[in-house]
Amino acid sequence: MHGALSRAALGIVTLSTVSLAQRPAARGIPADFDATVARAMATFKVPGLAVAVVKNDSVIFAKGYGVRALGAPEPVTPHSLFAVGSTSKAFTVAVLQQLEQEGKLRLDDPATQYLPSLQLYDPYVTRELTVRDLVTHRSGLPTANAVWYGTPYSREEILRRLRYRKPSASFRSTWQYQNEMFLAAGQVIAAVDGRSWDDAVKARLFTPLGMRASGTSVRELATMPDVAQPHLERDGTVRRIPYRNIDNIAPAGSINSSVHDMAQWIRFQLAKGKWDGRQLLNEAAFDDARRPYMAMPSSPFSELTAPGAQLVSYGMAWMLYGWNGRTIVEHSGGIDGMTAEVALVPEERLGLVILANLSTVAPQVLQSYLLDSFFGAPKRDWTGEVSTKMAALEKAGADAMAKAERERTKDSRPTLPLSAYAGTYADSLYGDVVVREANGALQLTFLGNREARLEHWQFDTFQARWDDVILDKTMVQFFLDASGKVDRVRIGMFAGETGDFGRRPAK
Repeated sequence: MHGALSRAALGIVTLSTVSLAQRPAARGIPADFDATVARAMATFKVPGLAVAVVKNDSVIFAKGYGVRALGAPEPVTPHSLFAVGSTSKAFTVAVLQQLEQEGKLRLDDPATQYLPSLQLYDPYVTRELTVRDLVTHRSGLPTANAVWYGTPYSREEILRRLRYRKPSASFRSTWQYQNEMFLAAGQVIAAVDGRSWDDAVKARLFTPLGMRASGTSVRELATMPDVAQPHLERDGTVRRIPYRNIDNIAPAGSINSSVHDMAQWIRFQLAKGKWDGRQLLNEAAFDDARRPYMAMPSSPFSELTAPGAQLVSYGMAWMLYGWNGRTIVEHSGGIDGMTAEVALVPEERLGLVILANLSTVAPQVLQSYLLDSFFGAPKRDWTGEVSTKMAALEKAGADAMAKAERERTKDSRPTLPLSAYAGTYADSLYGDVVVREANGALQLTFLGNREARLEHWQFDTFQARWDDVILDKTMVQFFLDASGKVDRVRIGMFAGETGDFGRRPAK
């Protein structure tokens, strides 16, 4: 539960502004916005947050709140850098569209025309998959985040391994969020443009839009003067955590930026590509990106912050829905300890960006509050409503865990001595897992760089307690063959994924 904390307990300092920030009531921002932000930050335990609002091609509001890192005095400013996560995807699409505009590719060309080595599990999908399919989450593949998240695999190696990811839906039938297809889109850019996705984004978008502080890798942050630090809430306590290097999946979500820079991106979006008298991208491209390619299912999370949203669908790197009589074009982003929200209301020439240095719903809460204000909707207590709904969801999760604990057979024992479970297990998609016995317990090593302690749950099932603080406990189940020997293991991994690993013969 997100309990309320005092501002002092959070280490929140005086609100920080620059010359872009206006008196709230004077420019369309509600007069109680600062108080609303403070309450949301306290309720959801957010150390620092920044907001920018664009209206009619002007940045009418840009402001930082709180601190860049708990325990440190440096305030968040509109220039503070945050990881913007999956809001990076729209940059990938924009570069693809620029290349199409230049006649260097077509979005409806087969992806293998530009990536000849790309191979998926189904040969039909390999042949028919287009560049457009890569950026609309309709490949039929479920997520494979555990292939790249915290792994040593390169971009090329991740794509090579995708041939082993079995589809969970038929091609183009179902919307399924899929980061690895956006990686493929980024590699298409590299193949066509002749430079890396990173360099193409910087040259084609960051530089002309004046996004001078924005970058595509956490490696660039060490020399930057104003950087927000990621935080995690665990067991009711918020603490600082390291940045996650996700360079290997960069086209899906590695950009780091500020609300100052992201406001320029929003201006570019609302102006449909016109910038300083030049048309950097033709207007038709924006209509194309905001076309509803795939219907999206509702989820408990979407019902939290956009209840009653109508005709929810996905375009190319944008979520689209009707809300309060307007069309909302938006995307959220999240990577370890950071949350981003970018929303456009094209018919109102309105856009906003909210960045936070905690994995939190606060940006979505404040987005709903601001949109209500601009639409003249009745005032709602979004912080209170969402907090109550989240408490119910968290209670349901806790109840499910308690039920599982009650129902497990606590007095059971593993079928075999612990030493019999030790060995190397392999999966073509994910790689090798090593299980070893040490001091009367089992230890698991995933891809040589992630450790978990295995605690007996029941029978031949163990619970993995991962050393990586980001990862929740997961289940690890061993299976025996007809001769009574362990021949495979099923491992719960990142974001609900599971992998089946076969035992390698002993040398």
